[in-house]
Amino acid sequence: MTDAAHPSNWLPDSYWVVPGRFRAGEYPGSHNPEHTRQRLRALLDLGIRVFIDLTWDGELEPYQELLRQEATERGVEAEHIRFPIAELGVPGRATMRAILDSIDDSLAANKGVYVHCWFGLGRTGTVVGCYLVRHGITGPEALERLQYLRRETIKWWRSSPETDEQCAMITSWRVGE
Repeated sequence: MTDAAHPSNWLPDSYWVVPGRFRAGEYPGSHNPEHTRQRLRALLDLGIRVFIDLTWDGELEPYQELLRQEATERGVEAEHIRFPIAELGVPGRATMRAILDSIDDSLAANKGVYVHCWFGLGRTGTVVGCYLVRHGITGPEALERLQYLRRETIKWWRSSPETDEQCAMITSWRVGE
């Protein structure tokens, strides 16, 4: 992979949750279609096949058609799954379980996953934190781990998640939930 295609260049606010398998961060689209294509290519080249979008339909410029085109050019299948969560909000517990099940099912099928909201902080951080708890660490440990995982992102100094309600969802989550 060339430096230009490396995701740290095209998605500087993204990070590995599970190295080589599960990445999380900012919206991979852009108002510039070529930038969107470059970001999607970088993620596809890393093995990402499932894009879990936490934004509302119409909140941001759609990228699904460009994703389909880029995946087809590479001879791979990629899917876009939307679980809309209000900006600075949290989903219901059943919705969070559905999101986490989608991540786990995709990883079990050997499909790389990219989870994103707009800036990759609040909604994305909440999902990543609950994922970490589901897989064996405590809520407070998950909050610390999130800051560690994000240490090389451009917005490393920003809180993720962003609100007390989002942090509370992580600390109330249970292993296996």
